[in-house]
Amino acid sequence: MRTHTQAFKEELTKLGKQQKVMITYRTTTLTNDQINSVTYSFDTTLLKSIMTCLEIDSNVEIPIDTEINFQYGLLVNGDYEYLDFGNFIVREIEKQEDTRSYSIVAYDKMFYAMQDYEPLDVTYPITNVNFFKALCDKLEYEYQDNIADLLANASKQITSDVFADIGFTYRDVLDDIAEANGVNFIMNDNIIEVKATETSLENGYVSGETLYLQETSSNVTNEILTLAETQSFVSDETLILGTGEVITEEYLKDVNVNFGKMFGPINSIVLSRSTNDNIYKKDDSSIATNGLCEIKISDNQIMNGNDRGDYLQGIFDNLSGLTFCLNDYKSTGICYLEPLEDYGIKIGDTLYSCILMNDEINITQGLEENIYTDPPEQSQTDYTKASRTEHDTSLIIDKNNKQIQSLITEVGDRTNKTTSITQDIDTITSEVSVIADVTEEKQDNGALTFEDVNISEPLYIRLYALDSWISYLYPSSTYPSSTLYPQQRTIRFENTTTNEIFDYTLPCDLRFYEDAQHGIDFTYDEFILDYENQVCKKIERIGINASGAYVHSQEREITYDYPSIVLSEGDYTISVLGHTRYYLKVRINKVTEYTKQFATRVDLSSKIEQTVDTINLELNEKVNNEDYTAAQILLKINNDESETQIKADKINLARKNY
Repeated sequence: MRTHTQAFKEELTKLGKQQKVMITYRTTTLTNDQINSVTYSFDTTLLKSIMTCLEIDSNVEIPIDTEINFQYGLLVNGDYEYLDFGNFIVREIEKQEDTRSYSIVAYDKMFYAMQDYEPLDVTYPITNVNFFKALCDKLEYEYQDNIADLLANASKQITSDVFADIGFTYRDVLDDIAEANGVNFIMNDNIIEVKATETSLENGYVSGETLYLQETSSNVTNEILTLAETQSFVSDETLILGTGEVITEEYLKDVNVNFGKMFGPINSIVLSRSTNDNIYKKDDSSIATNGLCEIKISDNQIMNGNDRGDYLQGIFDNLSGLTFCLNDYKSTGICYLEPLEDYGIKIGDTLYSCILMNDEINITQGLEENIYTDPPEQSQTDYTKASRTEHDTSLIIDKNNKQIQSLITEVGDRTNKTTSITQDIDTITSEVSVIADVTEEKQDNGALTFEDVNISEPLYIRLYALDSWISYLYPSSTYPSSTLYPQQRTIRFENTTTNEIFDYTLPCDLRFYEDAQHGIDFTYDEFILDYENQVCKKIERIGINASGAYVHSQEREITYDYPSIVLSEGDYTISVLGHTRYYLKVRINKVTEYTKQFATRVDLSSKIEQTVDTINLELNEKVNNEDYTAAQILLKINNDESETQIKADKINLARKNY
């Protein structure tokens, strides 16, 4: 809200008010004698950047690119009080021969963003907030110190320059950042500020027994008081105390007054790509009570990838529940309100909660303000074809790289299947891929059970004691030998399908130590077997000397020869013989349609790549990230000859007999 007094606000309603305009630049000041009329205006909606405009009819020429300041004043108690509308840059000037005056158009500094986007000097990936800061630095804008707290998705990553070579201006980029973070941007002189849209007033009936007290009242607190409690010092015109300003009927002109239809509460946010590739977050309870009110964000370059679902919650949190009155009316002047400010209009006994989205203030011999709020652009999403999260079927239009990609993904327990078709100006590529993790991992304080174990070796084992009973069993604490172990230090793999037993005896003891009397928490040695890295080791934290057990100041690693533990196919119970108090973690191979002996990951793919003169077909299979088999067929078509190349580990060509 622009700084003003209560007396200034009251003066706005009077028919005989005396007004003055003042435009200053450099050492020049223009007032009513040089200025014939001024129109201040802006148009906006949710999740956009806002640019304000000043149109001046002046008897004095103001040069292009001059920075001017505009103020509007009223005579209040014998002196002029001014509203400061801020600074503007003159961008257009035209001599009007018939009136011998100049038509001048000026904009606030958001105008500097109205130029073609050029790549920023940043390293990708980059967070939303750091990209915004870099953009402000490029435009020589300042920004708020707490900007990271004001952007709903400040920490989300932008992985590449998604705005290059797509015909965007810097302001288009600002709009995409605003959408991706659930806010608006507005200029305050040279500072670009975040404006989160909200309403602090509730719509509804204002009863004759309850008055809302003005923010300017000096003798009331921030609460609703009844008339009986306040009748000695509160007049009938005193309406509200709070962050929202309330305008009464005396500020309205008796023409074109249209209030009543409400927008909201917003209860659904939809992110749309191409035509029907939608994901959403919605409040089903609010929809059931109030009906659907949807905000759809389409083809936002920041949210055009497969991480767009990560943005939904922040945007939803900023907009969910927002409700405001749609309106169209003329006012004698509420020009102290700023863009996107929330306020109330009281007509009769009804209070309408509004947001200032479109405003035009015409200052000539008097003042007339035209205000309207239209509903944001709405659509009706087919929720049966949309997903609450990133959908497994998507169409990505990448304007930056001039590319279209359709993608279908199925993520299972241990498999990831995808099919994709990618098209750019030169090439069409289709690909089918299956990546399978064919392992299973379990951990518990005791025995573990597995089903459908493949013929393989255990991939990972971790074991440690949970009390001293499993620990080493020396005849005495002073016994000097370090090679006397417990009798039972065996991990048993029991195939319950075939009744086979596979025992592995640890090459070391595992100690457990605690001394509650001296305030020492428990600690323990660990045994680890890692098939992938071929590591067999003990992490030793407890030592033995003539005085007994003690805790090492720093843990040690002792390595051993890697063993061979080959298991047969079947169901298994895995345990440590003779003990029940231990922690055991095991990762093991499972039998699946993709498994081969000792494989932990299988990667299958086929690919067709087509250009104007080449068709390339590939079939690949990798096991544990190593090429297992590979086949490739290349067909090249030239203007005057054809050539086929075949490369494969195994080729079988058979002629069909007719």
